[in-house]
Amino acid sequence: MDKFDIKWVRYEITKDSLYTDEEQNENHYTEAEISTTDATDQTVILKCVVDNYDISGEIKVTKKDKLKKKYEFSGKEKPKKK
Repeated sequence: MDKFDIKWVRYEITKDSLYTDEEQNENHYTEAEISTTDATDQTVILKCVVDNYDISGEIKVTKKDKLKKKYEFSGKEKPKKK
């Protein structure tokens, strides 16, 4: 983390649950928010949702409370065959 001049990272798991889908498979659902601020007052906030094998979310980069960049992402992992 020294390479990026990050001194701390704050994270909060806002939701963490298990649910059963229509095929009676048990799935894991998690929502999280992660943030850090560097010495130049640049803040990175990452919000993501992991729903079983899917992930989606957004990343915001601000400096002195002004939005500089915003990214959205999504992806999927292939489930392993049993």
